[in-house]
Amino acid sequence: MLNEDGSYSLDQVGIRLVRERPLYSTDPINSPKAAILLMSDLLKDMDREMLCIVNLQTDLKPININIASIGSLNLSIAHPRELLKAAILSNANSIMLFHNHPSGNPTPSLEDITLTERLSELCKLIGIPLTDHIIIGNGDSYYSFQEAGIMSIEKLRETKGDILKEGGVAYHTGTLSLRPMTEAERQYSYFQSSQIRSMTGSIGHLRADMGSDGNSFYSTWTDFRSDLKTPEFKEEFDRLINHFRFDESSGEAILKNLTALSKYCFSHPEATDSDFRDFFFRADTAERAYLLRLNPNRGEYNMYCYPFEKDWLDRHLKEAQRGIRFIDSAYRDLFRLKDGGKVRITFPDGEIQERSCRYIDSTHLEYGSGPLSTFHIAEFAEWIEGARAKVEPVNQSDIITQEKKKTREYSR
Repeated sequence: MLNEDGSYSLDQVGIRLVRERPLYSTDPINSPKAAILLMSDLLKDMDREMLCIVNLQTDLKPININIASIGSLNLSIAHPRELLKAAILSNANSIMLFHNHPSGNPTPSLEDITLTERLSELCKLIGIPLTDHIIIGNGDSYYSFQEAGIMSIEKLRETKGDILKEGGVAYHTGTLSLRPMTEAERQYSYFQSSQIRSMTGSIGHLRADMGSDGNSFYSTWTDFRSDLKTPEFKEEFDRLINHFRFDESSGEAILKNLTALSKYCFSHPEATDSDFRDFFFRADTAERAYLLRLNPNRGEYNMYCYPFEKDWLDRHLKEAQRGIRFIDSAYRDLFRLKDGGKVRITFPDGEIQERSCRYIDSTHLEYGSGPLSTFHIAEFAEWIEGARAKVEPVNQSDIITQEKKKTREYSR
């Protein structure tokens, strides 16, 4: 506080515990139905996974509810210390774990079971037992680990083993294949313009880093085509990420931690450029293609995953092989440029611009980036001629010759 003489002093501050009424209810949570009644309205309509801890008194009445994590699309990133901090501060006698599945299907994933097992072990060590883990789906659907009889650590481990043996990471839409990307595919593992994303059936992208310890997985999902983010896609995407994080039996648990990621990346030098910074892999299911750009360096985003409608992406890749057509104002061909190649524009005053170009369709191109980068090929020609400028490829190797074009057309 400010004193009369202009000096400052600090009033005495005391901290004391205050007994508050339960946050939601004075009724005990002594059954899954009672738990659903308490939590359903909060979680069932969320479009992101939300993970909550309910801290309970000895009589099973809720002391408070702690929202420990809000996930990305189908992933809720939770560290045990965040889950248990409020329980310790609340002097809880026991806790219950809740989260939702935005897909509407409450069946536990491999990640859900692994988290429950790990949290149960830690709760046992600190003497605050985990009594149940309840997953909330759509409507009245839910899954209770306690009700299913798998709440003990032994049963959780047994269930996790059974899932792996029975192919629990298989895809209901088809089997998974993983391979290094082609050079052309690599261009689509970065942020694209809205025109290219629309043409290729881009659904959005997930980025993640593994934290300073290399063992975490902090992720953020960004939407592009929400109409393509169907419940089937969400379930498949959840399974795919879980496969790459937890399925060590397949040899593809490449997102388990930074060590596993580095080992996998550097064992595939064909999947990277000369600087060995980014590594490019494509995972295909029956209907979708997932382009993974991986970076095994600590302190950076370690994964970008771009999901696409597979048929849309492959069709666009095939069409882009024709090259970007550069013409004059009379529609006479000047040259065809490889998708992603650079052109140099020389203006009469000596100014030179060099920009990368991208294929949109047979009559449209992108010159550089930004809101004014999209041109009809005739519009581009008129701009160049109106400015009395000259356009040419920066690298001759980026030219698609007529002979190559004809060979490609005949091969189709």
